Amino acid sequence: MVIYVSADDCAPCIVFSKQDFPQWQASPLSRRVRFVTAHAPKSSQAFQARFWPSEARPFLGAVKTPIVPTFILVQSGTVSIVGAGLAGWRNQILPQVQRLAT
Repeated sequence: MVIYVSADDCAPCIVFSKQDFPQWQASPLSRRVRFVTAHAPKSSQAFQARFWPSEARPFLGAVKTPIVPTFILVQSGTVSIVGAGLAGWRNQILPQVQRLAT
């Protein structure tokens, strides 16, 4: 599972939703990996449990630095990587998901 933490006022989140996420959705990986979004109106609220889906809440404590966007890769119920910013998605989370899928 990948947990994506975003907010309406987050410029990199807008870039992700317009560029990276459509590419993700079009990839075969998107059908094999659960993608869960925790979305808040403001970046300052993004790490409040009330904005996280129930399946993502157990992993809220894995985030040590609250930056949006944040991506959390969960494998077998354990957090394996937390990546911040678009670079976190592009350079950490996505490559690891691709490696695991091969």
